[in-house]
Amino acid sequence: MPGWINPLLGFFLIVLLAVVLVYFFLDREVASLQGKIEDLDIEIASLRTPAVNKLEKEMKALSEGITRFTELFEKRQLTADVFGFFSEICHPRVQFRDFDLSVKDATLSLTGVADNFRVLGEQILILQHEERIQQLQMSGVVLTDEGFVEFKLSIKLADDFFDKTLNNPKQ
Repeated sequence: MPGWINPLLGFFLIVLLAVVLVYFFLDREVASLQGKIEDLDIEIASLRTPAVNKLEKEMKALSEGITRFTELFEKRQLTADVFGFFSEICHPRVQFRDFDLSVKDATLSLTGVADNFRVLGEQILILQHEERIQQLQMSGVVLTDEGFVEFKLSIKLADDFFDKTLNNPKQ
């Protein structure tokens, strides 16, 4: 057997012994750290008192409330935009009394009063020439004892009405 094999064998035995020792050392450290993790988990669980759980539930309820408020606020903004739109195209001698808006269907139901039939006709012409109105139906036209004209309107707004209104109210 050549003479260099014995030192090489000794070297590999030392490396093997070192690897075994490091393995057992690291195994013991892992076990120790796992024990510490379990202790910390128990400590964290003990900190989760009923008061903390109650606070978490309250925070969740507040978060849901804020979400609902945001949705309502956005819908309010759409309604406000419709009021602005109608203030621009409303004849000065026409008053709208009831206002029912369906944002989902982009429909609007109105009842109103005009000074006379000519003014009502002018208002209808204004609405018919408005590009953001797709369809217009009038019903329930009645001449009151005071000489005013009461009417009902059903308006189908353009499909992109709310997009245009939100992005550029003056379109």
